[in-house]
Amino acid sequence: MPLLEVSGLRVAFPSPTRPLVALEGLDLTVEAGETVALVGESGSGKSVASLAIMGLLPAGTMVTGQVRLNGADVLAQPARERRARRGGGIAMVFQEPMTSLNPVLPIGRQIIEALPDDERRSRTAASARAVELLASVGLTAPERRLSEYPHQISGGMRQRVMIAIALASRPALIIADEPTTALDVTVQAQIVALLRQIQDESGTALLLVSHDLALVWQMARRVAVMYAGRIVEQASVEALFARPRHPYSAGLVGAIPRLGGGRAERLVEIPGLAPGLAERGPGCAFAPRCRQAAAICASPPPAHGIACHFAEAAR
Repeated sequence: MPLLEVSGLRVAFPSPTRPLVALEGLDLTVEAGETVALVGESGSGKSVASLAIMGLLPAGTMVTGQVRLNGADVLAQPARERRARRGGGIAMVFQEPMTSLNPVLPIGRQIIEALPDDERRSRTAASARAVELLASVGLTAPERRLSEYPHQISGGMRQRVMIAIALASRPALIIADEPTTALDVTVQAQIVALLRQIQDESGTALLLVSHDLALVWQMARRVAVMYAGRIVEQASVEALFARPRHPYSAGLVGAIPRLGGGRAERLVEIPGLAPGLAERGPGCAFAPRCRQAAAICASPPPAHGIACHFAEAAR
């Protein structure tokens, strides 16, 4: 049984005219200890998917389908049980730590608030655990950091604090939403090494949400490619990079700069823009940008496997 099993996940936001569907029929699994990447352009639905799995979407959002963690359907549970599940079972590292951390609370208090109830009963023990977590993510002088505020430390250090908060509840799964986007290259490498170390030491599974395919190549075992709220292709990282079968996947892989390619080599570009929520119809959402598009693309693409009418020809 997978650690995380998402089946038929659908997310729609209310609007004055009709619900705006952000996710449609999302199916995804993550095994214990595995790293799975969810990739796509901005607006593809990656962050909405991660927030839906966590149960963090705004009130009034229409969420249907199943999200099973260790066999238990998280969406069917009462709110109190869902909050508890977000602690010990699943945690999240958000994209921008400066906006995710509370600017008016010291770092130590924010970590202690994330600890399980039994570890917060003793103030001394809770502080000691917070120091231990800060040290485990590579922060120097962890005792001093307890009384510091987010604005007093660097971006890379704030991201380490976010990872420490995620680890506080000893989760089986961490969702990392663009964990290195706002960081410089050197710090990115340090965060990648830290995430790998955490997995090696604790066996934590990782759902990596990213548009950075170089990072995906380094970190992931499997990849799910999202476009306009749907997963259009799933494959092992080796298979996707060697032979992407959906035209959108091929466009993403073709846009990666390659060492030794020379200045004259032109990267593959995907024309146009991804459709907004109000612009999506029943047919293939990628058809207006696809060089292979034909009349059949006005009908819904296959619901399972590769979401393209020409997928078999791409074998």
